[in-house]
Amino acid sequence: MTAPHGSHASGDGPSSRDAGTPTTAGTHTTKAVLVVVVAVVLAVVALSGLTTSHSATGASQVATTAPPVAAVPPAPTTTTTPPPAPASVKVLVFNGTTAPHGAGYFSTKLQGLSYDTLAPENATITTVNSSQVYVAMPGYMSSAANVAAGLGLPATAVQPSLPATAPVSSSAVKTNSPDVVVLVGSDISGQSLGTTSSTGSTATTGSTPTTGSSPTTASTDSTATTSAG
Repeated sequence: MTAPHGSHASGDGPSSRDAGTPTTAGTHTTKAVLVVVVAVVLAVVALSGLTTSHSATGASQVATTAPPVAAVPPAPTTTTTPPPAPASVKVLVFNGTTAPHGAGYFSTKLQGLSYDTLAPENATITTVNSSQVYVAMPGYMSSAANVAAGLGLPATAVQPSLPATAPVSSSAVKTNSPDVVVLVGSDISGQSLGTTSSTGSTATTGSTPTTGSSPTTASTDSTATTSAG
């Protein structure tokens, strides 16, 4: 039996079905949105925790690897090496003037100061004006300064080395191997020429006008002194 046309239109029409119940596609869309929202929230939470963990780890590493405070180094100590004893310093003296025995005189003077003086020599010239004290061996600068002071020479007379142009015998230097070489100039050579002489005479004559005559008495006192310096 065929249903009435009117009831079919009101009971089975798509319009009434769409208005009363949601479709399957709409439900799926809603679920998908919810899943996405939840995933985003979880991702944000996870990322926040990871960032916090990294920050804490980084701070820990910075605190762990921080360089220690540098210690202040102690003040350096300065040590001064004393000069060799005069007895261990070999000194060779050259006379650079016309003064006789100039080198010998000053060699004797240095010997009196305990230096090991070598046989004196004559320089290759006799016109040296300013005396010089040369360091002939390394490490004897202070000894050369002391030698100069012992001879009454200024510190400027000390030379740090013995140049090849120095007016001294190279063979004598090579043979004797001195530590210090002294070149006597006219500024001090006069010390070897100091000569003092004194002469005094006294004569007394007496006569007695008596029967006898007394002999004449004469007295003479003569003293001569020569100083090497």
